[in-house]
Amino acid sequence: MNTPFQQEMVELTSNLVSEAVQSGTGEHIVKLSVLDAEDEPGIMISRIHRQAEKKIEESGIPFTFLRASGFMQNFVNFFGSSIKAGLCLHTLCRQRGPSALIPVYKMLTTLLGTTEC
Repeated sequence: MNTPFQQEMVELTSNLVSEAVQSGTGEHIVKLSVLDAEDEPGIMISRIHRQAEKKIEESGIPFTFLRASGFMQNFVNFFGSSIKAGLCLHTLCRQRGPSALIPVYKMLTTLLGTTEC
């Protein structure tokens, strides 16, 4: 289940879950959520995903929430200016310093490619 990130995500999720319950087709729901969605109140993206998760939990249908930390496709969008400036990506890197190259073993989080989901 991957509803688009927008204000109506909770309503879309609710409608989808209600239809699954009414039609009897909801065997198991897998929702692509967001990292730290459980940290309420959290930031807006987390709050909206958590509200959608609650709709799924309330349905009684077995579920799995995949809380991804990020996607490689968004990496350049978020960090492009830092990379061009030759700065270390402090949010992902334990070591501080003027380096845009981050050894995988020093990363605090992992980014997925959307084709890996």
